[in-house]
Amino acid sequence: MAEQNKNPGDYFYNRGLSFFKMGKIDEAINDFDRSIEHDATKADVFYNRGTAYNFKGWWKQSLEDFTEAINLKEDFGDAYHNRAVARFFLRDLDGCMRDINKARSLGIEIKSELIEMVNKARG
Repeated sequence: MAEQNKNPGDYFYNRGLSFFKMGKIDEAINDFDRSIEHDATKADVFYNRGTAYNFKGWWKQSLEDFTEAINLKEDFGDAYHNRAVARFFLRDLDGCMRDINKARSLGIEIKSELIEMVNKARG
């Protein structure tokens, strides 16, 4: 018999990932919420909930979650990249470029389309 997961936060996080992969974004967000209720110290949970918020176009919420993921794990390059996307849609173009540059410095490849969109929006 498989050993039961001892941390309910991990259970909800893993189930949230499964929901996300199935395209059930609302269910994923609910489980990421429940995971955070049990343990708010895991950057990956905030990162994945932020990604789910991005899918819904909830840029302010995603920005907050990516920021929290970075606060918990300051070298989280993917969180900087996704926060840059949220900042772009919130029209924080300077913050977007700062996050793009930080993500690059951490080895994350940035699609040229994002940079082109930022440069076009800057005029």
